[in-house]
Amino acid sequence: MLKKVEPEPPQPYDVPENAATVKLREEPLSSREMYRLSRWIVDWESLAGLMDIAKEQRDHINATKGYHDNRACAEKILSVFNRTPGFSRQKLVKHLEERQLLNVIHPIKTGEWREL
Repeated sequence: MLKKVEPEPPQPYDVPENAATVKLREEPLSSREMYRLSRWIVDWESLAGLMDIAKEQRDHINATKGYHDNRACAEKILSVFNRTPGFSRQKLVKHLEERQLLNVIHPIKTGEWREL
């Protein structure tokens, strides 16, 4: 007997593909987006590891007094990742999914935080 398989419901962060979202994929994050996203990142060191940011660079961020809290450190690693060759929002979204930061994926995919 065949069992009917229901399609999975869309995730709240799924964004339909259109010309604007396709163009946005390779677009670097704006400073506003990095700031807003950094407020959600608690464990910035593990996210930096997923982003292949060198341990030495993470240690330097930890040792620098200008990065006085997790938000500032998270914003710095986002800035570093933003400038890496081959940066894409899709890669960032993949890393955010791995860290279970699902509530910030939609604004990154749509660029919603660029304008606010």
